[in-house]
Amino acid sequence: MLKYLVALLILVAVLVGGFFAFNSYIYDGKFTPLDAVGYLMGQGGAEDYKTATFVIDGKPTVLGTEGTQFFGNLAKGDLNDDGITDLAFLITHNGGGSGTFVYAVAALQNYSGRYIGTNGILLGDRVAPQTTEIRNGILIVNYSDRKPDEPMTATPSVGVSVYMYFDGAQLIAVPPVGPITIQGKMVCLPHKDTEGSQTMECAFGLQDDSGRYFALFDTDPEYKNVSGAPMDTRVEVEGNFKLQLGSKYEDIGIIEVTRIQKL
Repeated sequence: MLKYLVALLILVAVLVGGFFAFNSYIYDGKFTPLDAVGYLMGQGGAEDYKTATFVIDGKPTVLGTEGTQFFGNLAKGDLNDDGITDLAFLITHNGGGSGTFVYAVAALQNYSGRYIGTNGILLGDRVAPQTTEIRNGILIVNYSDRKPDEPMTATPSVGVSVYMYFDGAQLIAVPPVGPITIQGKMVCLPHKDTEGSQTMECAFGLQDDSGRYFALFDTDPEYKNVSGAPMDTRVEVEGNFKLQLGSKYEDIGIIEVTRIQKL
């Protein structure tokens, strides 16, 4: 009798721990309570990906409500590395003004075949979508936009590519691989796993104006670029960007630095 009681207490502890583990995601607006159940039990979510709940500008939204509509450009692939095909597509949102804002979203399929909606990544106002694809776990959306000095009445003519990946909680936009010039603040990269004892090393990084973290690798053999920029200093970094998944830090990739200039 005692062993059954112990087993029951252990089961209750696991369920309570699971609840509080997902509690932060629920109230951060990254998952709804129904989504949390879906991840824990393989249930919940939506039977049809178009009826899933998505987070647009921090607010849970269902397509067909509050000016949010399905646009199209459906792409299939595995975004969260669980071996199950997920879906990505574009939606439009009109808040009542003249603008029609285009977002990229994903519907993650769980092992019960139901769909969990993600946050939306804004592409722009009245842009011209072209192609959407999922390649090696990366969501890539190509579209045309206007030049910075052109009015909204101009026809979009400038090609743009946006790269996104799912970090386990939300879609995050990353720069395309290749040359990059970006501004932000010099920081020590935060660890992803903040439980238990922490090492005290400082991994040099950049936090850009949208809050994303980049790891910095100095191409100078004497590290003169990185060492010349103190922590918390606002800088402009120039170099070559490489996507990095699976880092123990909260960076979205590595910049091979060729120049750092204090601002």
